[in-house]
Amino acid sequence: MGDTYSKSKSKSKFKMKEDDAIININQLLQNNLQEYYPWEKISNDSNTQYNESKYKKVIIDIIQKMGGHIGSFASSQRSKDIRDVIFPSVTRPITYECKKSGNTHFMLNDTVPSENDNYYYIFINAKKKKVSIKHCSYLVKKEYKSDNIFDEQIIKLTDCVSKLKNGYDIENVKNLYNMTINIMENAVNNKFISFYDYGQLFKRTVSFPNGLNSRPRPNWTFTNKEI
Repeated sequence: MGDTYSKSKSKSKFKMKEDDAIININQLLQNNLQEYYPWEKISNDSNTQYNESKYKKVIIDIIQKMGGHIGSFASSQRSKDIRDVIFPSVTRPITYECKKSGNTHFMLNDTVPSENDNYYYIFINAKKKKVSIKHCSYLVKKEYKSDNIFDEQIIKLTDCVSKLKNGYDIENVKNLYNMTINIMENAVNNKFISFYDYGQLFKRTVSFPNGLNSRPRPNWTFTNKEI
């Protein structure tokens, strides 16, 4: 029993040291970006792919100057821009998603982390000239609401469905959709469903008989008040 405990304790200490190493390297990366980012040269309001590649190249250059070896890069329009970075002081790879904005609001497009993801966001506020590096879990941590109004919502939904049984009415159809969205929102707020799963529900292709196809997708944004 003693040997088992010692091994378990040793692994715990190793993980703590590893986590500390990642915190330290990210703090150093954040400081270096803050100091060496060419704030005056890269636009703070352009969302063109050219401007995006310019600011990401700055991040890549600084990572490499810090001794980081980059495993791979995301293809166009894919998330997790800089993947599997190995730093000399860290034993496992680190992946980064890069986001730049002219204010505290950052576009995430249709991607939001799942609760099991393990990567880091590099936020750059070009207007305030500030950088922040956060683990992806920072975005999906929940400030849960205690009010559970499912019973009230289900009663309204049931009433709406009953009316539709008597014939389709455009307003009732719209109400049914809006009520369903409200129930889903409440489910997220009360921890019954994750942000990631909520977003995935919208990603479905609908094909109509006339040949038109529709594929809605969520458009996530994040407000980082720290920068």
